Amino acid sequence: LKTHVTETSAKGKAYKNLVSELAEGKPTVVWCGSTDLSYLGNPLESCGLYMHTFVIYGVDEEQGLAYGMDRAPASVSLTLEELAQARNRVCSHKNRTLTITPVKSITKKKLKEATLSGIRECLEDLILNPKMKTFSLSGLETWAKMICNDSNKEGWGKVFDKGWMYCALRDVYSSIETGGTGGGLYRPMYADFLNEAAEITGKPALNEVAEVYDELGKEWSALADAILPNSIAVMKKTKSLMKKQRKAFEGNKNPKTFLETTKELRALESKGRADEALSISNTEQLRESLRDRILTLHQKETEAAGLLCEVIK
Repeated sequence: LKTHVTETSAKGKAYKNLVSELAEGKPTVVWCGSTDLSYLGNPLESCGLYMHTFVIYGVDEEQGLAYGMDRAPASVSLTLEELAQARNRVCSHKNRTLTITPVKSITKKKLKEATLSGIRECLEDLILNPKMKTFSLSGLETWAKMICNDSNKEGWGKVFDKGWMYCALRDVYSSIETGGTGGGLYRPMYADFLNEAAEITGKPALNEVAEVYDELGKEWSALADAILPNSIAVMKKTKSLMKKQRKAFEGNKNPKTFLETTKELRALESKGRADEALSISNTEQLRESLRDRILTLHQKETEAAGLLCEVIK
């Protein structure tokens, strides 16, 4: 696949880039700050600046609207002004667009080569030579250390003091289960890919690795469930609403339920931040338990990656 990426700091040029891509008949991925996307219901304050990508497939200059597709089954629309502001919000990928030109045909040999190359690239970035430690398996060890550290400036005890512990735990749950991962931190999704790759590459051992990643997905989901313990009322309610929110967005053509649930979660945030059960001192035992789970997952993830390396070497 041939890809084309544009970036610019100028809003006017950014719009021209987008229109130019669309004029060539290419639906365009755009990078946005989620806080400006009205169809997301003005996301929760603590994650309002998260980078969000979706596809724009058309613009109506006369109506001043852009039309796109996200994880929802129905299309989404937003004003051109709203889109421009959202695109300009992300400092690291300013007004970025991505388009893909598919090949007209591909041989079985080429597909096999591309599939194995993709797996090797993933392993290289995550295990062997990660560009950023934070976004690698070794980053899990760092996370485990910081989650129980109340003295280090990057420890959770410092960063998430004064009521922010609720937001931190809720956002980890979202990152694993409901924030577009398919649940289980993408692992079941990756397992599906490996099963397809086994057939494409003629390497049946990939099916066995797929089973390992499917099990890892269950363990990540279990970690997410423990992060919002049912023993704390506000966390149990938060978890329930986040599941409802995901279902409403990804499976419901009517966005009303999603927007209403997002509003409920926003109202619940102030209650969660004020809950004494979620203070630094009162979450010490919870965080120690989570640390142990994360370290166990790090070990199993490393073993799974090693197994995958062996199969495709």
